[in-house]
Amino acid sequence: MGERHMQLEDIQQACSVEEEMGYDVPFTTLTWARWQELQVRTLQGLSRFQRAIERRQPLLAAFVALEIEELAIELHKEACAWLGQEKRDV
Repeated sequence: MGERHMQLEDIQQACSVEEEMGYDVPFTTLTWARWQELQVRTLQGLSRFQRAIERRQPLLAAFVALEIEELAIELHKEACAWLGQEKRDV
Protein backbone atom coordinates (compact mmCIF):
# COMPACT_ATOMS: atom_id res chain seq x y z
CA MET A 1 0.00 0.00 0.00
CA GLY A 2 2.86 2.35 0.74
CA GLU A 3 4.12 2.08 -2.84
CA ARG A 4 5.57 5.19 -4.32
CA HIS A 5 4.35 5.91 -7.83
CA MET A 6 6.45 8.03 -10.14
CA GLN A 7 4.72 10.33 -12.54
CA LEU A 8 5.45 9.72 -16.20
CA GLU A 9 7.04 13.19 -16.48
CA ASP A 10 9.45 12.30 -13.66
CA ILE A 11 10.48 9.11 -15.46
CA GLN A 12 11.00 10.99 -18.73
CA GLN A 13 13.13 13.58 -16.94
CA ALA A 14 15.17 10.89 -15.19
CA CYS A 15 15.83 9.27 -18.57
CA SER A 16 16.61 12.63 -20.23
CA VAL A 17 13.84 12.14 -22.77
CA GLU A 18 12.90 15.36 -24.52
CA GLU A 19 9.99 15.52 -26.90
CA GLU A 20 9.90 17.87 -29.87
CA MET A 21 6.10 17.65 -29.92
CA GLY A 22 6.26 15.17 -32.78
CA TYR A 23 7.22 17.80 -35.32
CA ASP A 24 10.43 18.69 -37.05
CA VAL A 25 11.46 22.13 -35.88
CA PRO A 26 11.42 24.11 -39.11
CA PHE A 27 12.95 27.26 -37.66
CA THR A 28 16.46 28.64 -37.72
CA THR A 29 16.35 30.98 -34.72
CA LEU A 30 13.32 29.69 -32.78
CA THR A 31 12.77 26.53 -30.79
CA TRP A 32 9.43 24.78 -31.04
CA ALA A 33 8.61 25.84 -27.46
CA ARG A 34 9.43 29.48 -28.25
CA TRP A 35 7.25 29.34 -31.37
CA GLN A 36 4.32 28.11 -29.30
CA GLU A 37 4.97 30.82 -26.71
CA LEU A 38 5.02 33.49 -29.43
CA GLN A 39 1.65 32.29 -30.70
CA VAL A 40 0.10 32.45 -27.24
CA ARG A 41 1.62 35.83 -26.36
CA THR A 42 0.51 37.31 -29.69
CA LEU A 43 -3.11 36.25 -29.19
CA GLN A 44 -3.07 37.44 -25.59
CA GLY A 45 -1.55 40.74 -26.67
CA LEU A 46 -4.22 41.30 -29.30
CA SER A 47 -6.92 40.64 -26.69
CA ARG A 48 -5.25 42.98 -24.20
CA PHE A 49 -4.96 45.66 -26.90
CA GLN A 50 -8.66 45.39 -27.75
CA ARG A 51 -9.60 45.55 -24.06
CA ALA A 52 -7.43 48.64 -23.53
CA ILE A 53 -9.06 50.38 -26.49
CA GLU A 54 -12.56 49.43 -25.32
CA ARG A 55 -11.75 50.85 -21.87
CA ARG A 56 -10.30 54.00 -23.41
CA GLN A 57 -6.81 53.36 -22.03
CA PRO A 58 -4.61 54.63 -24.88
CA LEU A 59 -1.36 54.51 -22.88
CA LEU A 60 -1.92 50.85 -21.99
CA ALA A 61 -2.84 50.12 -25.62
CA ALA A 62 0.42 51.74 -26.72
CA PHE A 63 2.48 49.59 -24.33
CA VAL A 64 0.69 46.43 -25.44
CA ALA A 65 1.36 47.39 -29.07
CA LEU A 66 5.07 47.70 -28.22
CA GLU A 67 5.02 44.21 -26.67
CA ILE A 68 3.45 42.83 -29.84
CA GLU A 69 6.04 44.71 -31.90
CA GLU A 70 8.82 42.93 -29.97
CA LEU A 71 7.22 39.60 -30.88
CA ALA A 72 7.05 40.67 -34.52
CA ILE A 73 10.75 41.55 -34.40
CA GLU A 74 11.52 37.96 -33.39
CA LEU A 75 9.56 36.73 -36.40
CA HIS A 76 11.39 39.22 -38.60
CA LYS A 77 14.74 37.88 -37.34
CA GLU A 78 13.59 34.36 -38.28
CA ALA A 79 12.65 35.52 -41.77
CA CYS A 80 16.01 37.28 -42.17
CA ALA A 81 17.83 34.12 -41.06
CA TRP A 82 16.04 32.25 -43.83
CA LEU A 83 17.09 34.89 -46.34
CA GLY A 84 20.68 34.12 -45.36
CA GLN A 85 20.01 30.39 -45.79
CA GLU A 86 18.43 30.99 -49.18
CA LYS A 87 21.53 32.79 -50.44
CA ARG A 88 23.77 29.89 -49.31
CA ASP A 89 21.52 27.32 -51.03
CA VAL A 90 21.80 28.99 -54.44
